[in-house]
Amino acid sequence: MRPERRSGRLGRFSPDALKRREPTMPNAVARPLHVLHLHGRNPYQDFRDGPGRPDDSGHPPVNFHAYAACTGGAWHRDPGTLPPRADVLLLLTRHLRREARCLARLRKAGHRVLVAFKETGYHQAPALLGSAGPLLRIREIVTQADGCLTPVLWLAPVLHGLRPGHPPHSCTFIPTPYPIDHDGWDFSVPEERREGIFLGTREPQVPSRLHLPALLALAARARTLDTRITLISPRPRRERSLYRALGEAAELLDIVPGPLPYPEYLRLMTRYRLVFQWDRSGVPGQVAGDALLCRMACVGGDSAVGTVAFGGPQDPSDALDRACHLYLDTGSRETAVKEALARARLRLGFGPVAERIARFLDGLNE
Repeated sequence: MRPERRSGRLGRFSPDALKRREPTMPNAVARPLHVLHLHGRNPYQDFRDGPGRPDDSGHPPVNFHAYAACTGGAWHRDPGTLPPRADVLLLLTRHLRREARCLARLRKAGHRVLVAFKETGYHQAPALLGSAGPLLRIREIVTQADGCLTPVLWLAPVLHGLRPGHPPHSCTFIPTPYPIDHDGWDFSVPEERREGIFLGTREPQVPSRLHLPALLALAARARTLDTRITLISPRPRRERSLYRALGEAAELLDIVPGPLPYPEYLRLMTRYRLVFQWDRSGVPGQVAGDALLCRMACVGGDSAVGTVAFGGPQDPSDALDRACHLYLDTGSRETAVKEALARARLRLGFGPVAERIARFLDGLNE
C-alpha cells in the first residue's frame, strides 16, 4: 500500500538508537540535491535541516524525497524555486516533451541536471520505451543530461544504453536512503508485544506484485503456525468479496482500511513479528525500508532496499520457509534484524547515501 501523505503521532523511540544515531543535520560532505517533479502533486519542501520528525507536516523523507532529505536539498514542483546553479534531479514521467524543454532551460541557466525515471518497476519504466516517439524523446533527454541516477539496479545499464558515447560512470544506481538512526524514526516495540504476520504488498492489483499467490501460500502456513495475517487495503469493501472467495484462507485474514498516515502505518506494521511479500516488480523497496524503521525482518521480494538490507531476492518457496522459521524463532529473528540494520547503516543510511551522491557528482567532472 502507499501511505497517505499526512502526519500522525510519533512511534516508539528506542534508547538503543542513541548509541548509533546519525546526526540530525545532513552529512558534512553532502552536496544539496534538489529533486524536481515538474508540476507534480507534492508541494515545495525544504530539507536543509535533514529529515525532520515523523509528526512534521509534509511528505515523509522516503522514496525520491529521501535523496533531497539526506543531502539537505529540497523537493520542487516548479523550476522557479530552485537556487542558482543547483544540482538538480529531474524526474521523468510520461510528460516527456515538457521535461525535455525544462532540461534545456535548466542547463542554460547553469544548473547541473541529473535525470531519473520516476516510476522504476518492471511494469512501469519499460512502458515509456514501448513506442518510437517516447523512446526518441527519452534518448534525447538522457543524452543531454549531465548524468543519470536510478534507485533500482537493473535500470543503470539501460540508462547507459540510452546515452552512447558517455562514460558508464555517468549512470549510477544509488538506493533510496532511510532515516534509520535519526531522532524519532525508530518505531520498534518489544518483541513480546509482536504477534502475527504483516503482508506488505503495495499496489496489490499489479500482477507482478504476486499479492494473491503470496496470500494463499502464507495462509496455508499461518494455519500451521496458529497465527493471523494482516494487510492494508485501499478498497476494503470491494476486496472483501475477493478475499472471501479464497475460502479458508479468508478466515485468517485481518483487513485494515487504508491508506494510513505514514507514522500510523509504521505503528501498525511494527505490531507484527515480520513482513512478508513475494513482489517481483524490480522496485526501490519502500516496504523493506519501512521494515527497517520498525526494526523488523522483511522476507521475500526482489526490491533494491530488500536486497541490500535483507539479502534478497529469494526463491518464493525459500522465502516462505524462512518466514515461518523466523516467525517461530525469536533469536533468529532478532539476529536477522541486527544484521539487516548493520548492512543498512553502511549503505542505506542518510550519511552513506549522501556521500555516494557527492562522489557521483564529483565524478561527473572527470
